[in-house]
This record gives sequence, C-alpha cells and structure tokens, in this order.
Amino acid sequence: MIRVAKDLKNVPASLLAKKIGDDVRERLEKDFNAKCCYCEKAHIKGEVEHFVPKSIAPHLEFDWGNLLWSCHDCNNLKGNKSKPIFNPTRINPEPFFEFDLSGNISHKDPTAQNTIEICGLNRNDLKDMRKSVVDDFIRNLQFQSKTYKDKAEIEKYIISFFVEPINDDKKLSFVAFRRNIIRNHLAKILSDL
Repeated sequence: MIRVAKDLKNVPASLLAKKIGDDVRERLEKDFNAKCCYCEKAHIKGEVEHFVPKSIAPHLEFDWGNLLWSCHDCNNLKGNKSKPIFNPTRINPEPFFEFDLSGNISHKDPTAQNTIEICGLNRNDLKDMRKSVVDDFIRNLQFQSKTYKDKAEIEKYIISFFVEPINDDKKLSFVAFRRNIIRNHLAKILSDL
C-alpha cells in the first residue's frame, strides 16, 4: 500500500445530492490512478469502497473523505469488518509493510497485520503477480549483466527498468513492493548474478 493524494476539497456533485454517481466513480478512479487502494493492483474494474462501512456509520455513506477506490476482491473481503486497517488517504502505510522475493507481504505493526488479513493481501493471485514482477526484473538483470560487464551500465539498466517506472508511471501496479525490493533486496539480487 502507498499513500494516495486524494483531492478532498472538490466534492463530486452527486454526493451533495446523497447519491454515488458516475462523477464519484470517475474522480475516485482518477485520484487512485485506476489502482486498488489496498492491494495496488492496476487497471482494475474498481468499486467505490466505504472505508468506514455503511453498516457501522450510515452517516458517512456519502462522505467524500470516507470513499476509496478498491478492487472487487479487497472490497468484498473487507466487507463490514471493524478492526482498524490503514486508510491510504490519511497515512502513508508503506513503511509498515515488508515483502520477500516470492511476493509475500508481512507487517511491522498491528494495523498493518489487520490490513493484510482483512483485505487478503497475501492472496495467491497477488503473490504470483508480485513474484512475476521481480522474476522479470531478475531475468532481465541477468541478461543485462551478461551483455554489460560494466557496473555503471547495469546500474543504468536498474534505474531505467525498475526505478524510473516507479516514479513516472502513476498507474503502475505494486509500487510499494517494487520500492521494497530495491531498498531491501537489490544487494542480494546483484550478488547472486
């Protein structure tokens, strides 16, 4: 999970009429870069997610600050559960999670643990997708290391293939995972080449 800079000042018009219209869906999709706010899967057919469930706080059903963009799986798994989880529009949750090279996510905090469990962030499909990202990176890095013996060329490749897309492509899946791989696993990956 990463911090999402949602525009809280400009409330969509349909919410003022106590409706969740297309303007709400379009704004959420835009503000969340067409990614699930919990699992970071991109290019989803997103759903309006009530961070505080309607069943617990019906008065927040049309509150712009309570609405997030989520994939069906995370939204469905979260449901009406009331344990505290991270709201990525209010806090940067990224430092509270760690990843391994197999795509598994772990926690450094009870709220992070709740978020992983409640939203199913270690679902097999998510772990497989995250693992595929790192496997592609390692495979390409192995090829590059055979092509370029110069360390500077390999570093240039890492920056262009893995670092720049994180900074440039707002709709890229699994940004927290990618950053964690660079921060915590890159040295080991390079030593294994």
